[in-house]
Amino acid sequence: MFCSDRLGGGTGSVVVVPIKGEISEAQFFFLRRALKNAESSNARALILDMDTYGGSLSAASDMLDALLKCPIPTFTYINPNAGSAGALVALSTKKILYVSSQRHRGVRSRDQRGRRPANDDE
Repeated sequence: MFCSDRLGGGTGSVVVVPIKGEISEAQFFFLRRALKNAESSNARALILDMDTYGGSLSAASDMLDALLKCPIPTFTYINPNAGSAGALVALSTKKILYVSSQRHRGVRSRDQRGRRPANDDE
């Protein structure tokens, strides 16, 4: 669940949280526990590794609230799906990363407003 990187301002590791399958209350509780653990360990960042076609909008709303309150920089890596409720969760993170399936040229990123960073040479 942990990997080393230079993201964020903390002194700890980067936390990678898998969000696979249906978005549910169980997924929310899992994410909430991961957020608390990441914060207590002073993590540099938290990355959601997402593959979902959606699920419970109530659970997605709870996840969104928890992510928006998180003091740690949060990111979503769409691997490869973030449909419906998953899209709502992804939009609550600082950046969304995905593999460009049309060009297969690597990982792309977008901010919360859908804009590419200036250094993204698409």
